[in-house]
Amino acid sequence: MHSGALWSYIVPTVWPFEKRIAAFLYTLEYLLKNNKVKIGRNHVLLSMDQQQIVKEYRDQWPAESEFDDDLFFYIEDENTGGYKYWTPGDLVWIDDEGAEVWSTDAEH
Repeated sequence: MHSGALWSYIVPTVWPFEKRIAAFLYTLEYLLKNNKVKIGRNHVLLSMDQQQIVKEYRDQWPAESEFDDDLFFYIEDENTGGYKYWTPGDLVWIDDEGAEVWSTDAEH
């Protein structure tokens, strides 16, 4: 499961946008603290600690007018007219034996 799926499963769309972000970041921080996930990009784990990762998500989170629930990772790139990746990476799940299970977006 990638970050966008986590967002859609845990965050009710009836909540105000800022409350939805807070719930997502709380859940992400919980998963990181309890070694249930790590964050990776291009099949490399990020070398940031959990607080840095959550801060990076918080600082880079797009404005509500730019954010699309269905495209979670991507926002429109004003320079190219295409889309750009705004998150620092994606979820790498850690199973009970400690093995890494990479989401598709974390691999690329």
